[in-house]
Amino acid sequence: MSSRNATYVIGHKSLDADHEVIIALWRTLETTKTMEAARMAASQLMDETLNHFTREEAFMRQCGFPGLDGHRAIHQELASSLRHVILAPTFDTGKRADFIGAVCALMGRMVTHIVVEDAKIAPYARNLASQVSRAMAKTG
Repeated sequence: MSSRNATYVIGHKSLDADHEVIIALWRTLETTKTMEAARMAASQLMDETLNHFTREEAFMRQCGFPGLDGHRAIHQELASSLRHVILAPTFDTGKRADFIGAVCALMGRMVTHIVVEDAKIAPYARNLASQVSRAMAKTG
């Protein structure tokens, strides 16, 4: 199933690409066959997610997004939960299905975050893109 879905698109090329990568890594995690492969996929998913949060917050600062503090707090909570599950020693010898289930539950929250919270950034992304286009036209 393709993860390309308009609900993941906010109008900022690199953030939209991040969303695609995160969803693709989630799909990869779901198809792993061993606990080792699941841990590697989850670790990559965590790294990409944390890097995305950093880029997204920088963009929100740049475009003057008024909900930055609240959005950052959500990121911090999601990151903390993701770290807790992925780094939890209880999964060192646990069942792959339980581990994947725990990570996927968090990813469900992440998708909701993208669809609901990140969608609030879209008007700011469009406005910034419009400003850049106008500036380029004036200098062109």
